[in-house]
Amino acid sequence: GGDTVDWPEPKPGDMRVDYVLPSSDWKIVQSGVFWPDAKTSGTETISADVAVASRHRLVWVDVSISETTGF
Repeated sequence: GGDTVDWPEPKPGDMRVDYVLPSSDWKIVQSGVFWPDAKTSGTETISADVAVASRHRLVWVDVSISETTGF
């Protein structure tokens, strides 16, 4: 897991090339790559046009920011 882009097979194929780099003083709560398969509930909202528009997938991070950072 962790691949973020879908290039043609066999090379280079699926790879991890996109990332989120949060500040070192933020606590990472959860993270992932939004890459649903055809069987995943809710994927009907993702049209074929979106998949054609980019081979890259959404990378996300939930963070907890300390009150001392001012945010």
